[in-house]
Amino acid sequence: MSLNEKDTHGYAAKDGDKLERKKIMGFGLSEAFKVSNVHNVYVAGCDLHGGKEDVVDVVRGTAKFMRTFMYPSNKTKQTVTVKGGGQAIFDRCKFVGKSDKQDIVVGDFTIYDAVQKNRPKSKVKLNRCVGVHSEDKNKKRPIYAVVLHGELEYDENTEVHVVRVPKFLVKIYFSIMRLFTSKERKEEAIRNLKISPDI
Repeated sequence: MSLNEKDTHGYAAKDGDKLERKKIMGFGLSEAFKVSNVHNVYVAGCDLHGGKEDVVDVVRGTAKFMRTFMYPSNKTKQTVTVKGGGQAIFDRCKFVGKSDKQDIVVGDFTIYDAVQKNRPKSKVKLNRCVGVHSEDKNKKRPIYAVVLHGELEYDENTEVHVVRVPKFLVKIYFSIMRLFTSKERKEEAIRNLKISPDI
């Protein structure tokens, strides 16, 4: 599927989606662009804006972003999250914004971690990406990342300031989050995974 309309207010990707030269606005939504349990999503030359939680959220899916700008709003918590075993590649992308929030969070807790131990690690690859200031998009800055239950790779042309949370702290954090995950959310995860819980 190829989408070429000018503007869209939020978008949930489908298997094999191909988006080119598109502006997606996430203001008022949890995220502007969602990849949830779908694969082979391709995004090129797009502008992705806003979202209360994220600009891009990849959960249990795979996606590749090329030459795409990502703009967090003042309320956005982090620009990109890849979790639940999701995988994403960013090639020649720009992360726009100040350095007071994370650009990328890899392997954060999900409802699926509440019902299944040892979920696959989430993975992110950065190739020739750059962080730029919102006031001056020609002024470069590092990309800021946090890695929990995941892996982050980047090439020599990408400057990243990364915090890799120790495994024992991730284990404690996930254990606490499981206690606060509601029964309804756990049941939702079980239905989506089509498994019996092992926790």
